Amino acid sequence: MATVLLVMKRPGNARVMADALEATGHTAISASNHEALTAAITQSGDRRIALVDISGFGPADWRMCQTLNSHEVRFIVLCTAQETRQGGQALRYGAASFLQKPVKKPVLLGVLSDLAGETPAMQSVGNGYP
Repeated sequence: MATVLLVMKRPGNARVMADALEATGHTAISASNHEALTAAITQSGDRRIALVDISGFGPADWRMCQTLNSHEVRFIVLCTAQETRQGGQALRYGAASFLQKPVKKPVLLGVLSDLAGETPAMQSVGNGYP
């Protein structure tokens, strides 16, 4: 399984996501700012991907996407319906794709498995994520 870097401003969202990912065998590392992300990249192994929630992102936060891209960390972006323009902008910063929230658990885990190059396991249908 992969190490998933959780680039999220809201600690509650990161905690919920980490619990779900770790329950499926992934390792989750939370990074709410650029310094934490840089440290997480150096601590994580070779098989790493990232999940970026752009809710609460300001202009300076896009630097985190650039850092992921420059370290060749594949990532997807989560955004609300009101943030789809910014989700599209994330593609220019190197995102593999973006998903509109709320995202169903099986869909999200499937996309992450695809991003990590794994064969998606059968997942039970669960609640969406914030």
